[in-house]
Formats: sequence, C-alpha cells, structure tokens
Amino acid sequence: MKKFLSIIFLAVTLVFTGCMNNNDVSYDYEDYKKIKQVMVGTILNARAVNIKDDGKGSIIGAIGGGVLGSTIGKGNGSTLATLGGVALGGFIGNSINKTKAQELTVRLENGETIVVLSKETAFINGDRIRIVKVGDEVSSVYKL
Repeated sequence: MKKFLSIIFLAVTLVFTGCMNNNDVSYDYEDYKKIKQVMVGTILNARAVNIKDDGKGSIIGAIGGGVLGSTIGKGNGSTLATLGGVALGGFIGNSINKTKAQELTVRLENGETIVVLSKETAFINGDRIRIVKVGDEVSSVYKL
C-alpha cells in the first residue's frame, strides 16, 4: 500500500510540475484593467539563457524523493534511503523546473535599444518582434 501511494504521489507531482511551464499567455486579475504599451523592434542579438528555479521544483522534488525513499529498506537503511531520496529529489526537481529563455537585444522603431527576456522562444537575429509591456514588466513577446 505504501509503494502504491508513493507512485501516485510521484505521478501527481510530475503532472503538476509539467503544468507549471506552459506557453499560455495569462494576465493577473488586476492586469486586465491596466493600460499596456506595445513596442515594435528588430532583434540585434538573441542569446540562450536559463531562468533559475524559484524553489518550488526543489521542494516538490525533495518531498517526492523523501516519500519514495522511505518505502525502501527497514530501520537505518530506511532512514538513509529517505535522506538520499530527499537530496536526489531536490536536485532533480531543481533541474526540471529551470525555464529555457532568450535574452533579446532589440532596436526599437524609435531608435532606442533595450534588452528583454523571453521564455521558451526561438527568435533569431533580424526577427521583427512585438513586445507588450505592463508598467516595467514584459507581458509577452511575439514575432511579427
């Protein structure tokens, strides 16, 4: 029974971790009322970067690893397996939750040059893009 619950927990954890990195454009509840600014420009330089884990992946992985590790062995062996599961799960969770992104140096139509980060995109130098921003935050980046 313990192993069955551990497998269910791991499956649910993997599903929720996968759902955290979707490509849907979404706005916070208050953002729909705010005026957004559109900027159009050409990419001068596109560089691949990673956005670090915010801690959620490590925590979820450590919990899942600890639960799975606790099902292995008896006595001190179970304790060591649990600790190993926590460490390994935290490492794997951190690795899984990194987000691929691009650092884009963009020459805007008004002549200004800016740098923005765009998650999970594949722009190349010379692409014309549309940047939507709310205040000082980039809301979305699209290829024209």
